[in-house]
Amino acid sequence: MSLRKLQGAFKKAATSQNTQDFLATYLPYEKQEAQERFAIYQNNVMGNLAGVLASTFPACEKLVGEDFFRQRAYEFIEKNLPQQAALFRYGEGFIRYFDAIGRENNYAYWGEVAAYEWAQNCCYYGADARTLSLQDLATFDEEAFGNLVVRLAPAVQLLKTVYNIQDIVERVKGASCKENDGFDISKTHDHYLFFPTEQKSSVEKVSPSVFKALETLQKVPCSFETLAAMFAEQEDKTVFAGFITLVFDKNLLIRT
Repeated sequence: MSLRKLQGAFKKAATSQNTQDFLATYLPYEKQEAQERFAIYQNNVMGNLAGVLASTFPACEKLVGEDFFRQRAYEFIEKNLPQQAALFRYGEGFIRYFDAIGRENNYAYWGEVAAYEWAQNCCYYGADARTLSLQDLATFDEEAFGNLVVRLAPAVQLLKTVYNIQDIVERVKGASCKENDGFDISKTHDHYLFFPTEQKSSVEKVSPSVFKALETLQKVPCSFETLAAMFAEQEDKTVFAGFITLVFDKNLLIRT
């Protein structure tokens, strides 16, 4: 038997609720003692990964209760093991999984709560980049500014939601409640911008037109002439000026 095959079998058993096949094949003697010893490894692996998910999705855990969350986390882990050593990147697939659980229980907003917390996580752990500031803005003349090509910094995250997710997350984190008890759930169709600050990730709501421009910058580099054209049909001509202030004041952009 190769070491690789043994390691694969151990990994599969350590991340599964069924260890009988592994124990019968590799530890057929002293079954009870072997099962108790192996359970130590199993609990460490599953418990640590469930802890990572709980740390990334604290509002989700509080929303459904610790026991229910851990049970569902174990089910998720069995089918979705980490693909890289950086565990702060583990959990993106949990959004769809948690959304499905919510819809099974007639809570359509659960998936958006998970998406909100994942955006916070990605922003907090996002790659550092040399961003443009208000001081940089003052150094460009009109022609240089129009030709400046930029895109969103990698740590900046965007999210559209149907429900009032920011209110729900803040309410759930600040109280000992389960499910939808104690807070209002309404369809507000919000647009969120997540951006890094010195100590944490911050979030604020933006208008649909600003969000659309930010989405474009997230997908492809743009010049400010191109961005200005996106706001040309706005009746309020101060909207574009406000957009410029936002992206430089919050250090959202990098040069390309």
